[in-house]
Amino acid sequence: MSTLGTGGPPEDIPTLPDIDFTYDQIADGEIIGQGGNADVHRASVDVNGQKISVAVKQPRLQGTIHGDTVDRFVAEAEVWEKLDDHNHVVGLYSWASDPLPWIGMEYMDGGTLEELLATEDLPVEQAVWVGLCVARAVRHAHRHGVAHHDIKPANVLFSVSDEGWMVPKVSDWGLARMMLESTSSVEGLSPQYAAPEQFDSATYGSPDDYTDIYQVGTLVYTLVTGRPPFEGSSTAVMQDVLSTEPDPPSEIADVPESVDDVVMPALRKNKTDRYDSILYLRDELEDLFTSLRDGDMADSPVSSPSTSTPESSAQPTAQTEDSTTADNKEKEVIEDSTAETVGSSRTSTADSIPLFNNRLRSAAVTGGYGLLGLLISIIPIFLMNDLPGPVMDGPMGDQQISITHTIIGNSAIAGGVIVFAAAGLRAAGKSAELQKGVAVFGACVFFAATVMIFLV
Repeated sequence: MSTLGTGGPPEDIPTLPDIDFTYDQIADGEIIGQGGNADVHRASVDVNGQKISVAVKQPRLQGTIHGDTVDRFVAEAEVWEKLDDHNHVVGLYSWASDPLPWIGMEYMDGGTLEELLATEDLPVEQAVWVGLCVARAVRHAHRHGVAHHDIKPANVLFSVSDEGWMVPKVSDWGLARMMLESTSSVEGLSPQYAAPEQFDSATYGSPDDYTDIYQVGTLVYTLVTGRPPFEGSSTAVMQDVLSTEPDPPSEIADVPESVDDVVMPALRKNKTDRYDSILYLRDELEDLFTSLRDGDMADSPVSSPSTSTPESSAQPTAQTEDSTTADNKEKEVIEDSTAETVGSSRTSTADSIPLFNNRLRSAAVTGGYGLLGLLISIIPIFLMNDLPGPVMDGPMGDQQISITHTIIGNSAIAGGVIVFAAAGLRAAGKSAELQKGVAVFGACVFFAATVMIFLV
């Protein structure tokens, strides 16, 4: 029997019961997870005479509960509620901050991916499918403006299915950020699954949705090889994440090179060199899964490296999750519809864009910066030639106007050169924030100087 079960991905995933309960209705049970300053208990609630198993997360009591602890729980629950309509996000039932902060969620009876990988290897087909399901969940979060920032095996939980494989769901949204927010905090991170920008935002830019792309890449790498891209002490791993390229999965385990083609672009140091969106990584994983399922590699198990054993750095974390109620297909610009249920297929060929197109788009953006900078630099020359003659009298009048316009015209040209410099920054792999900042500054200099040409 394969690790996730038999039969393949389940065709249907049961929706959660629509229940709501208060803290007083919860009957606590054993602790099933610990992480950070919180514990997760298996509990039960009585709803209309029926006992329902739930998981309850609450702060580990050590005297007085501080206001920031309450704020973190409330913030996590509020983010969670935005995402509770997806098949691969752990379901949220209820939450409150009184009498103490607590979150009631779906009880996941299949354990964590961390526990699973510590005991046995997954067949490569199942490994890729788990990665695909996680990418679907992250895509769902991104469409709601939320970045997870803590994707790792301890935060992927399984629900046992009556038919087919166990269903993976993403949990623990405690580090999640709205995409318009930014943070340089590394508190609570597992170094093996952290992105370069989470350690060095000055060089690689602030963590954002590209960070989740990197982390899903590390998760898939771990799934197909049996180990994360880098191992060792936290300090050693952090240095490797910042400066060392990982070995391709096919050099670590008995997997086809097509796995390398999908995983390695997600692990680029510079954010702009990764997939442009989790959407594209999701689609590449879906294509890879289809080819593995239909090809000779479908039943090949992942081979762990003989010189290294899988190592888990993270403690099992609390089941802090989003609900996986009915699959909600939403319209979007790039894709006509996203079949987010397990085993579903895409409904539009426009939904899948090959990786080389990502590179073409990156080159197009670089060229766009350069062309815009060039045009901005040339425009002031034509404007200067079309200006009417001097209108000031006096022996130095004509000369003064000429010097003034020359200075302003050169300033406008300088604005174009600054915009052009943004192309160089992109080509050098600098952060998107820096590129945009330089381009906007150059454009502002140009427009201000152009206006002055006509006013002076």
